[in-house]
Amino acid sequence: MILETLSTSTCVAPGRSPRARQRPADVHVRFWQDGDTEGIHTLYNAPDIGAYANVPDYPGRTADEWWWQYGEPSDGNPAYAVASHQDRLVGMQAYIPIAFLCDGTVMQTGKDEDTLIHPAYRGMGILDDMYQLLFRRATRDGVAVLWGFTDTAVRPLLRNGYKSIGRFDVMRADLAGRIDGGAAIAVRELVEPDDRCDRFSLEFGKRAGGFTPHLSARYLRWRLYDNPFRRYKVYAACENDRIIGLSAFKLEDGRAMGYVSELVAVSTASHIVEDVLGALLRPGLKLFRERGCQTVEARPSGRHPFNKIVRSVLSRHGFAAPPERSSVEFMVRPIGIQDPQFLNMDKWRISEIMREY
Repeated sequence: MILETLSTSTCVAPGRSPRARQRPADVHVRFWQDGDTEGIHTLYNAPDIGAYANVPDYPGRTADEWWWQYGEPSDGNPAYAVASHQDRLVGMQAYIPIAFLCDGTVMQTGKDEDTLIHPAYRGMGILDDMYQLLFRRATRDGVAVLWGFTDTAVRPLLRNGYKSIGRFDVMRADLAGRIDGGAAIAVRELVEPDDRCDRFSLEFGKRAGGFTPHLSARYLRWRLYDNPFRRYKVYAACENDRIIGLSAFKLEDGRAMGYVSELVAVSTASHIVEDVLGALLRPGLKLFRERGCQTVEARPSGRHPFNKIVRSVLSRHGFAAPPERSSVEFMVRPIGIQDPQFLNMDKWRISEIMREY
């Protein structure tokens, strides 16, 4: 267990704005320890100030859900910083380690999450100190880049070295129309991910290039199959026993919206990539219609070459950009090596699977 802390006398980080409010001397910034989870949820689930304040009927995040999100991908040692004052937690900030591929080579990244400071403690530099703690952890753990999406916490991220490089744009389709047929490609539900997923992901990463989530069996099992917040259906397109494409669809109980979380494929001697993507998309659209969904959403954002292909396939199935552009910004902070590619939105293959849940 890492017990590193930052004292209240920590030097001001480059670019930090001066503190406008005096911080109590006994506020401590440190990493999560056993016994902190209850305090995290007291703050996170607070109906007036928590992460989902004023959201009707929000049930609150449970300890098991928190552990799935932060404990499991960190092998039991969450990259989770907290601020404490007089035996209660008053702030939190974390990243989730997520493997990506850089031109087909595995690299470690961190997804920025759980930014929350109690209102009585804002403007004291607490968030900046938690970030400094996490940046050191990321360096030590070999994380190449931190990233995340936000439409509310842009200024503190910019202050701590993040750059806004694009938008998390959306495409939507009305499910009232018919679902077109397509090429005869074998597509089956993937009941359990296996090592074929790893081989496919590495092949896809090399072909697509840039930065893309590593769709390994471990990642898919954690992110989709074991997800305690949402249910997913995953499909695989295959030639013989080789996976040539994957699609994932998020099921939102009680909502008329479905989500295309992932849609990836490679071309083969027998099939072009557009046909494989279309074949992978159709069972999800059929599933949403059977569940009574009226609208389906996908987020192949940015100008990555593969996402341009995905958008063209989606458009042939009735997807289009809505009149209003998304206000959610994609924020990136390189760790260690300042590779300019990290700040180039064209290099990132963005998809809905990169959201929190």
